[in-house]
Amino acid sequence: MTKSTETTVSALCVVATVIVLQGGSLRGGTTGEAFRAAPPPPPAAVIQKKQKPPVVAPPPPPPPPAAAAVIQKRQKPPVAASPPPPPAIKGPPPLKKQHPGIKDVWEPPARPVVGKPPARPRLPQNLGSGAGLAPERPEYASIDDTAAGERERPATARNRREAARVVGREEHWPGESVFVSIASYRDPECAKTVSRAFERAAVPERVSFGIFQQNAAADVDCVGGLADLVRCPSHAACGRVRRGQIRAYRVPWTETLGPTIARHLSERLYRNETYVMSFDAHTNFARGWDTVAIDMFKRIGNPRAIVTTYPASYAATNHSELWANVDANGPCRECRTIDDQRDAKFDPTPETQMAICRTRRVQVGRTLSFKHDVNRMRRPPRPTLVPFLAAGFNFARGERIRDVPYDAHSYFLFDGEETSLAVRAWTHGYDFYHPDRDVTRLLDHRLGKALPPPILDDAPDQLRPRSPRPLGFLG
Repeated sequence: MTKSTETTVSALCVVATVIVLQGGSLRGGTTGEAFRAAPPPPPAAVIQKKQKPPVVAPPPPPPPPAAAAVIQKRQKPPVAASPPPPPAIKGPPPLKKQHPGIKDVWEPPARPVVGKPPARPRLPQNLGSGAGLAPERPEYASIDDTAAGERERPATARNRREAARVVGREEHWPGESVFVSIASYRDPECAKTVSRAFERAAVPERVSFGIFQQNAAADVDCVGGLADLVRCPSHAACGRVRRGQIRAYRVPWTETLGPTIARHLSERLYRNETYVMSFDAHTNFARGWDTVAIDMFKRIGNPRAIVTTYPASYAATNHSELWANVDANGPCRECRTIDDQRDAKFDPTPETQMAICRTRRVQVGRTLSFKHDVNRMRRPPRPTLVPFLAAGFNFARGERIRDVPYDAHSYFLFDGEETSLAVRAWTHGYDFYHPDRDVTRLLDHRLGKALPPPILDDAPDQLRPRSPRPLGFLG
């Protein structure tokens, strides 16, 4: 190589070096970094081997149960001692002691000392034979008839014709019986009610009464009073005591325990009749009422049906509930012998009927009670489901008494007896139906006459602790 060539090569090397140095400076690096080459990437296997996590040793096996219990017992924190109860705070002294010089300082009334409530009286456990009237009673012979079940009376034949017209066929089901439950509280209409029921029945032989009577000595007896009303042997009520169709249990009116208990005890006189019917002791009946009621129940097709409503009313007359004419011997003698409702007429298929339209809670004194409201509605073409039950009239299979009797623990309960029975009956599978026939009517005390004396009105002192106020009457 010539000298000029060597000079040229050297110059080019110097220029190249300068260019490289300038380029590294422009990229923001240092002189050493410009010439430092990146090492080649390691193989994938080497990377995976280096990133493999270390092997974790398995945990030691758990200690046996005994050891765990020892550990848990040792780790249980100590129980802290409960703090002592705070000292009792005494109230301020009475105002009169704080201000002895001030007169007429009002003091809050002392709270009455509530003692142990009086023991509940025991219900009678044995109602005896249930004979409506003892044979030695002088009235017994007047209403007795040894051939009561064999004699066909003109009134009975008329009742059957009327019942056949209403139900649309000549079917009376003489093999089925009806038990009538009545709780009577000093009601002079009770004997008249029994008399009308037999006289207007299509089959008097199937009707039986269970009466729980609460009377004073001078009051009209529900069974003995028949002697003043009926003439035997022409009347259908004659001989029914002898045949066991009128059963009764009597207590003095001062020993009454209220309407719900009275209804419960009247149902204890039930003797396995096919049907049970309950109403008040001041009731009148449609002719052939027993056949009409049975037909109505059968058309429902529900063995756990209860046909129920408040019946239509009839007004008090001169000889019914004449409470203004009362002397020491009770209601007037003329009122005992004359029944103004004996020949009363009413249509069992009217255009409108009484119906329970709602129930509400009402405040009566210190008692919160349930009260039904009634109104008139168009008579339905068939028995209709309703949510309410009325004590004024209800008709069901006799098994209802065994399944759901009136409550035996509701002492002096008047407003609420219907709701109590309805709730328990419905929860036992019973349904309530409004009737499409009127078979009874109820004496309305508001139509011109005064109310009978309520329960516990003028009651002796021994009854006062049981109930501080009258709770209503039962008839």
